[in-house]
Amino acid sequence: MTKEELYCNDCKDYTPHLVGESKTCSRCGSIYDDNRTRYVITGPETDKDTIRAANELLEKDPEAIIISEEVALRHRVKNFQKFPVIGEAKIHRNQLCPCGSGKKYKKCCININ
Repeated sequence: MTKEELYCNDCKDYTPHLVGESKTCSRCGSIYDDNRTRYVITGPETDKDTIRAANELLEKDPEAIIISEEVALRHRVKNFQKFPVIGEAKIHRNQLCPCGSGKKYKKCCININ
């Protein structure tokens, strides 16, 4: 069996799923359903417009799965960081820091990386 990271509607997060005859969440054991439509709703989860949009989608498609913007972005950023950056310019110690602080790199962000 292989593992694949998929959105688990019970865990409300992207979790490793054991992929075989079915796709089973390794945290809670629920089965991933490929046939259910998934939507990413933007905006804070407590915002009235976000809640209204989610409810409208669920009225149209009661089987839909709503994914919060925060969870979707966290998943994308985590997967984006797996790929190496090619051709990135090297920042030298005495150059201005790219964070925009106005300080030299050696006095600002050199210890963060």
